[in-house]
Amino acid sequence: MAKNFGVQRKDGSQTIKWNGKPVSSCFFGQSSFCNPAVVQAGSCVKIDKSLDLSVMCSMGCGVQTGAGAVLNVVKPTERDVDTLAIFGIGAVGSAALMMAKVIAQDNPGKLSKIIVVDMDKKRLELAKEFGATHCINPRTDDVNARIMELTDGEGLDAAVDCSGVLSVINSMIEVIGTGGIAVTIGNPPNGSKAAVDIFPFILGCKTYCASHQGNSYSKSFIPYLASLYKENRFPINRLQKKYNAEMVNEAMNDMTSSGVIKPVLVWA
Repeated sequence: MAKNFGVQRKDGSQTIKWNGKPVSSCFFGQSSFCNPAVVQAGSCVKIDKSLDLSVMCSMGCGVQTGAGAVLNVVKPTERDVDTLAIFGIGAVGSAALMMAKVIAQDNPGKLSKIIVVDMDKKRLELAKEFGATHCINPRTDDVNARIMELTDGEGLDAAVDCSGVLSVINSMIEVIGTGGIAVTIGNPPNGSKAAVDIFPFILGCKTYCASHQGNSYSKSFIPYLASLYKENRFPINRLQKKYNAEMVNEAMNDMTSSGVIKPVLVWA
């Protein structure tokens, strides 16, 4: 917690000064909304220099988080996962979906049903292009009933919540089947407590866990994701819209109002 959110070095010093006074920085091992960025060596990852950095910049927190949750936590091939649901298709959920598609393509017989749950019709349409086999809109569908229908009453082999909405997390937990795993990525407000009916989890050997940064070793995982992008198998550029850095307020407004999934600020 101190390293990620303490906004200072371990010794209490700052990386940046403004008019001779220190500015809180070092957020998540880096400085944010700043040119130049002052980054801890441990937070730096080498990638193919031919790749566009204005695309690759998204490979950090959001993208590796979603993709890693599927590959490193759900582990579809190891767990023999056939049915996977992803709740919330923002940048994190889209990355999880893209990774699920890659795994399904490389392992015939795995992940035959990739179910996406979101309230935005445009994002659901995009999800179909990214590999979703089924889409559920809570505005019009009973989510849990529909999932049980799609799984022939057995429940899901795996699910990942990217929404951070407590009611969605609790709903996800309810539809996990025998031997299944539910993974929380999205963070609800501090103090929130998920509800787990213990006996069905014991009887069904089920798992509920959380994931941070996709449980990834970034120095190898991010280059792997970059290689998938280069092969046109991980199209995160389709989530992005680029803005000049001084247009940060417009970028934020577009993200919350007009369906831009991943705004990217580009320093001139």
